[in-house]
Formats: sequence, structure tokens, C-alpha cells
Amino acid sequence: MTTDSFDVRITIVAECEITSTETLDFGTQGVLGTDVDATATMEVTCTDTTPMTSA
Repeated sequence: MTTDSFDVRITIVAECEITSTETLDFGTQGVLGTDVDATATMEVTCTDTTPMTSA
């Protein structure tokens, strides 16, 4: 059996993906004079060393 080696390189691009199974729906609005709130469950997945914050 013969074995050999070779070089391999990969660059992982810092990235985040936001997914949701529901629609974030703010309804129909006119001119906004106050905040309009809505909720939906979302999942954020980032590459291992990508910093992420949410508010």
C-alpha cells in the first residue's frame, strides 16, 4: 500500500443566516406616529467565530 500527502486550503467567510418558519407581519400601516410591534420566532446561525448580537 502506498500513501502520499497533499496540501488543502479553505477560507471560511464570516456569515450569519436568519431563518424563520413564520412571517414577521407588521400589518397595514399608514404614516407612523408610534412604534409598531410584531413578533415571530427566528433562528440565527453564524460561522463559529462571527460575533452576533440582537436587540
